[in-house]
Amino acid sequence: EAPSGGAVRAGAEFISPMLGGLILGYFLDKWLDTAPIFIISLFLLGVAGGFISIFRASMDNPAETEDSGLHKPEKDAKTSARNDKQE
Repeated sequence: EAPSGGAVRAGAEFISPMLGGLILGYFLDKWLDTAPIFIISLFLLGVAGGFISIFRASMDNPAETEDSGLHKPEKDAKTSARNDKQE
């Protein structure tokens, strides 16, 4: 998988519930002739669902987040410090 493929998937998993909540809330508000109660509440539920989806995806693949290259200089510095102590 390309490095940007994970980001696109994560973005889609985060945005999809929000858009679904907005669309469903719009039609429910229109059908029931209510103020933007359903739009706001379902959008907020979509935000929560998006966060949960991203959290679950990150917990399913911890190796991808650990070996992503983030904070590599700090990791290398700790490794070299351990090697210096052993010698």
